[in-house]
Amino acid sequence: MKKAYELSVLTGTQVLLLVVSETGLVYTFTTPKLQPLVTKAEGKNLIQACLNAPEPAPGNENGVDSGDQVESPEESAGQHIPPQASRPGMPQNPHMPGNYMPNMPMDPQHALAYQNYVQQRSQGYGSGMPPQAGMPPSNHHQP
Repeated sequence: MKKAYELSVLTGTQVLLLVVSETGLVYTFTTPKLQPLVTKAEGKNLIQACLNAPEPAPGNENGVDSGDQVESPEESAGQHIPPQASRPGMPQNPHMPGNYMPNMPMDPQHALAYQNYVQQRSQGYGSGMPPQAGMPPSNHHQP
């Protein structure tokens, strides 16, 4: 989530990050212009339809059939997918940007794993990309 925010700031682009755990928990990050895709019913229904779709055939890992046309939400108005049951949101994390929008709560085990990941990434870039010119590496460490 932090990298999605950094990408949007560094490149000045709109970013939508959708993460779905194996247990079905959904986490999202969106920049302001893309927020309706995860907050409005049409966007939620489209995401749910994608999550409920069958696994792609071998050799077609991106899930898009080259011969089939993708239907827009307006074209498939007759097919209504009920939204997921409401779940209470998690409190705003002071280390996340203000436009971070969780759709599902993060359980303590996943939160701890993510916090450890962020700490490891902030301590060194390892084999990843070097810091951008004009952007000093972050010296902020979470307690």
